[in-house]
Amino acid sequence: IAAGGNKSLALKSYGRIWAWGDNPYGELGNGPYTTSAMPVLVTSLNRVISIAAGSSYSLALTSDGRVWSWGDNRLGALGTGSDLGSPVPIMLNTLNGVIAIAAGSNHNFALTNDGKLWGWGYNADGELGDGTNVARNVPVQVKNLSGIVGFASGGYYSLAVDSAGDVWTWGSNVNGELGSGNAATRNVPVQISM
Repeated sequence: IAAGGNKSLALKSYGRIWAWGDNPYGELGNGPYTTSAMPVLVTSLNRVISIAAGSSYSLALTSDGRVWSWGDNRLGALGTGSDLGSPVPIMLNTLNGVIAIAAGSNHNFALTNDGKLWGWGYNADGELGDGTNVARNVPVQVKNLSGIVGFASGGYYSLAVDSAGDVWTWGSNVNGELGSGNAATRNVPVQISM
């Protein structure tokens, strides 16, 4: 299951997704922009192995290592190379070999089978970790990371752990969420001490 914004998703054992809740941007993925108090089947997706929900969009990972997205795209959160939203799933053509996905408020990550982490969407606080504060509507590789085995997207910050067990953080830090011992925002990953 996954929840984000005002909608919820459930992945069934046979690889199909059901969604319900608010739908002004097509984040339920069933075609119309109609809110639904009952689960509706997400259009045209099967063999799904993982799901994630952003603020007003949704993501899915299929067994062939491809990422699909639908809903609001004003901040590039769909990763499709445009700023047009979609009420049905669209495949990200620039990513393959993906083994895991995560969604934050308006930024996302995909981990590929070579241990590299790719991000797209909102980036005003450096939450994509690419060394800039520019929103990206296609995936960009997170800098200075390799051998990643786990990751998460917060509201405006991000975290990852590598195969050595080291934790890396980047993005907004106004409340100390990066764990770096100060309040400095970072647009590239920094290793934290524990």
